[in-house]
Amino acid sequence: WTHYILSRQGANASLFINGTRVATSSVAGITLGHNVIAIGMYSTNSGALYWNGYVSNVREVIGTAVYDPTLTTATVPTAPYSWIPKTTFLGCQNNRFIDNGPLGLAITVTGSPSVQKLSPFPAYGITPYYSTYFNGSSGLSLPNTNQSVLAVVAGATFTVEAWIYLGSLATSQIIIADNVPGTANFYWHFAVNTGGYLNFSWYIGSSVTATST
Repeated sequence: WTHYILSRQGANASLFINGTRVATSSVAGITLGHNVIAIGMYSTNSGALYWNGYVSNVREVIGTAVYDPTLTTATVPTAPYSWIPKTTFLGCQNNRFIDNGPLGLAITVTGSPSVQKLSPFPAYGITPYYSTYFNGSSGLSLPNTNQSVLAVVAGATFTVEAWIYLGSLATSQIIIADNVPGTANFYWHFAVNTGGYLNFSWYIGSSVTATST
């Protein structure tokens, strides 16, 4: 399992992998939550890109930098996430597809993602922890119909984090993205490229990418 974080505050945004900062950049123009949030897939004008593997404990927090982007390290969670103030989505951690955040957003299923008793956290007693398995042709999406709740203006503070477990890597694979369905227009996305590196791309008139080393 690999834990990733994107944390942004002011003009500073940093990408952390397993608690170590691997990329940092100035992202004054980025907008979060502008179109459709998709997990395990990314819509393009020629089809879609998908994730092959497991995703657990996806959390999006708008208005708070849960981790300080100016630091070189971040504390890796040792238990499933809970929702905290300003959480806008919390999912891929139950035995069904549900948003555990305070908004309780409806989740749309594409293809056949499945719930698995596989987690980055050890189970205690008889209580299992879960993840979502994406088979390379499936995904989950959260239509952003309430811009006043999920939209973030340029310069806002936010954190996106999750645990991932890669299945296979034949092409670049999208973990989570914010884009316009049926087009190649995106505002940001997390992906693993063909070299096995995690990258975060965002659009501010042209695309900009920060890639792990």
